[in-house]
Amino acid sequence: MPVIKKNFDTHSDESDFYNPYTYLSFPSGEPIKNASEFIGPLTNLTSSLHLHRLTPAELQLLNSTSPFRWTSDDIINITNGFCVDKCALITLFLSKFYKVKTIAVGGLLDTPMSFSTFPGGSYTSSNVIADSAGDKTPAAPGINALILTIREAYDFNNDNITTGVLEYLFKPADYRLYYNESNGRDSSFLWIIS
Repeated sequence: MPVIKKNFDTHSDESDFYNPYTYLSFPSGEPIKNASEFIGPLTNLTSSLHLHRLTPAELQLLNSTSPFRWTSDDIINITNGFCVDKCALITLFLSKFYKVKTIAVGGLLDTPMSFSTFPGGSYTSSNVIADSAGDKTPAAPGINALILTIREAYDFNNDNITTGVLEYLFKPADYRLYYNESNGRDSSFLWIIS
């Protein structure tokens, strides 16, 4: 809380987990007004929802980009399920809002498989938290560091946020492919079949 308050007081533009100026409130898209809004309600132990602000360079790139020649019907997302964090969120976004087809490869025969793993918001370790907070304690060896989810990502249904935390929801792929002797040695064969 002291680091977040300091960032508010100084209007810091440094990009880190604890700087509310690098985020926008969700779903309003407005700047975050205070530390309580940034942290979220503590009664249900869930974090507030945030959007990352676009940097000036990202805004310039977005404004100078011409429309793509292809549509979502021209795109297929093929994954072995090891698609985490931002990869999982982008894949889910394309699948849900633009109806991009998903293919999961591998897994157990005739058992539904998700096209992503851990579509959570963000995670960090106790070492990163201590370092960002200015704590001078020695870092725990990486294998012993505590990994924490610091922002959650929620499912959408008809443009409304539901209570389902994506980290715990199963999202099956539209189609399945299995590894065989050829595509197990050379994954480019998977694209030929697709």
